[in-house]
Amino acid sequence: MDSPTSAGGGHSPFPSTPSSNARGRSVPRLSGKLNTPGKTMRKAFKYRLYPTKPQLQDLERTLELCRQLYNAALRQPEGLP
Repeated sequence: MDSPTSAGGGHSPFPSTPSSNARGRSVPRLSGKLNTPGKTMRKAFKYRLYPTKPQLQDLERTLELCRQLYNAALRQPEGLP
């Protein structure tokens, strides 16, 4: 017997109707082919960092050095090493 996710079942394993997640928000589901030519799927992830005080100092020092290097490169005339 074929299940809805098997190749011979004739049904898409991806419902086309939205459902709800644990927080009650609507979550769109995939439908149709996943590898449609000319279409790409973009994903994004957000992270929150909570560095310790020494890590924060190291990060600030690194970013300050990067800023100084970038600004020095902008001030340098074109064509000079």
